[in-house]
Amino acid sequence: MRRRFATREVKPNFMGARRCKAWILAAVCVSLLARTALAQDEGPILKPKPKLKPTATLLVMCDLVCNLKLDGQDKGSIDAGGSKKIPVSLGQHLVDATTQDGLDKVEQQVDFKSAEQSTVRLNLQPVRDARLKAEQEARENAAREQQKKNTAAQAQQGLDLFNQKRYADARQPLGAACDGGIMDACALLGVLYASGQGVPQDYTQAVALTRKACDGGSAEGCNDLGVLYESGRGVPRDFAQARVLFQKACDSGNLRSCTSLGLLYQSGQGGTQDFQQAVSLQQKACNGGFANACNDLGFLYLNGRGIARNDTQAYSLFTKACNSGYMPGCDNLGVLYESGRGTPQNYPQARSLFEKVCNAGDMLGCNHLGQVYQSGLGVRRDVAQARALYNQACDKGLQAACDNLHKLK
Repeated sequence: MRRRFATREVKPNFMGARRCKAWILAAVCVSLLARTALAQDEGPILKPKPKLKPTATLLVMCDLVCNLKLDGQDKGSIDAGGSKKIPVSLGQHLVDATTQDGLDKVEQQVDFKSAEQSTVRLNLQPVRDARLKAEQEARENAAREQQKKNTAAQAQQGLDLFNQKRYADARQPLGAACDGGIMDACALLGVLYASGQGVPQDYTQAVALTRKACDGGSAEGCNDLGVLYESGRGVPRDFAQARVLFQKACDSGNLRSCTSLGLLYQSGQGGTQDFQQAVSLQQKACNGGFANACNDLGFLYLNGRGIARNDTQAYSLFTKACNSGYMPGCDNLGVLYESGRGTPQNYPQARSLFEKVCNAGDMLGCNHLGQVYQSGLGVRRDVAQARALYNQACDKGLQAACDNLHKLK
C-alpha cells in the first residue's frame, strides 16, 4: 500500500514581499547617506578641468597716437611711441592701427605658431607723410590746370579782339597769355609790334616775341620771324635764314610758310632756284586750302615753270583762289577772261572781276580796270575814268599804274 502524503494549498505571502522591498530601499538610502557623510568629511567632489589652449602674447607699438584693432575687435588706444600687450591664440591674426582722425591706417598680418611673444611695429607717420604729399601734389596740379585754363582763356580773348581789329584791347590778354606760356599768343603779339597796331611799332620787340614763340614750338612764330628776316625788319635781311624758318614752320603744318618757301624757291633767293620744289610746296599748301598757294600754283601752270604749261589748270586754280576770297586770284582770273587763256574770252566778266578786286582795295584790280576803260574792251571807252583809276592805284604806290598814267598824259 503506497503511502501518500497529504497536500495543502500554499497561499502567497504578500506581507513578506512588502517587507523585503522595504529592506532594499532602506539599504540604498543608508548607502547614499554614508557617501554624503564621507563627502562632507573629505571635501567637495571635483570634476576634471578641460584642457586649455596655448596662448601667445602680441606686443603692438605705434609711432603716433593710434586706435588699435585685432581681428576687427577694438583693443583700445596706444600713445605715441607707446605699446600694448594682447594675449592671442595661436594662428593668424590681423592687427591694424588708425590715427585718431581716422585718415591714416596701417595693418599687418601676424602668424603665431607657438606660445611666444611677437612684436609688431605699426608706423603711421610714413603713411601720413605720403598722404599729405599726395594731397599737396594734387592741389598743385589742380592749380596748374586752372592756370592753364585761365591762360588759354586770355589767349582766346586776345585772338577774338585781334580778329575784331580791337588791337589796343588785344595787347593785354595776349601779353598775359604769352607770359603764361602760350607761344601762339607771343607770335600774335609780335605781329602787333611789327605792324604798329594797338602798340607803338617796334621791330626789335617783334623779333624778340616771334623768336620766343618759334623757339617755344609755335609754327606761327617761326613763319612770322621768317617774314621779318625776309624783309629785313628788326634784323639784317637774310633770305637763307628766312628759308630755314619757313621750312620749320611748313614742316609743322603752317601752310602760309609753305607758300612763302615756295616763292623763295621760285626766285632763288637764299638758295638754289628750284621750280619743281616750288610746285610741290604750292601744291601742298593749295591742297590744304590756302588760297594764296592756289594762286601761286596757277602762275606756275600758266608759265610752265617746274611743270608742263596748262592754261586750263591755271584757270581752275585762279578760280579756286578767287572763290576763297583771295583778291589777287580774282585779278588773275580777270586777266584770263580778258585774254581768253584757259577759258573763252569774256570782256564783261573780266571787267566785273577787276571791279570786284579794285573795290576790295587791291590796286592791281584798279590798274587793270583803268586799262579796260582806256581800251574800251567790253565797255564804253572812258579816258577820264581810266585816269581816275590809274591815279588811285598810283597814289597807293603801284608803279605800273603810275606808268600807265604817265603814258595816258
